[in-house]
Amino acid sequence: MIDKERYTRAFTHLMYVEGHLAEHRADKGGATSFGISSRYHPNMWIDGPPTREQAREFYHREFWLRLRCQEIRSLVVAYELFESAVNCGPSDGVKFVQKAYNALRTEGPPTLAEDGRIGPATLASINQMARTHERALVNAQNAKQAQHYFKIAEEDPSQRAFIRGWFANRVSFAEA
Repeated sequence: MIDKERYTRAFTHLMYVEGHLAEHRADKGGATSFGISSRYHPNMWIDGPPTREQAREFYHREFWLRLRCQEIRSLVVAYELFESAVNCGPSDGVKFVQKAYNALRTEGPPTLAEDGRIGPATLASINQMARTHERALVNAQNAKQAQHYFKIAEEDPSQRAFIRGWFANRVSFAEA
């Protein structure tokens, strides 16, 4: 599958959870359209809420390519990195996969630095692990994302308004 097809599938899936206009008084990102925050990405809101096509281009440029998702062999691992980076921030999305790899690693390459940067060591390590332990890696990424949401809600009770949605739409585990 060529990268354009992979990205289209990932973007389509992302739009399932982010593909609407939302304005909630407790949302620290302000109004969002297709998951693009008016507070954190004001340049995308100059002419009003971004369109779906603008969102497609934005996510491809700012997330898919910068996170090097096209170099991740497993589409589900790439998608989970992409989705968690969109929702939690690129550095946190990368840290989730680095921490997941380190937690599952039993032998082989050295432990990854949990620095939130997607470099050659992270790519090689997650590609190797995904060959034989794809489901475990994705589930561990989701577990790290879940911990992130719990921490947010515990530290700021106003964010509890979102926890059910986070768990219903953004944290899922591979079926048995």
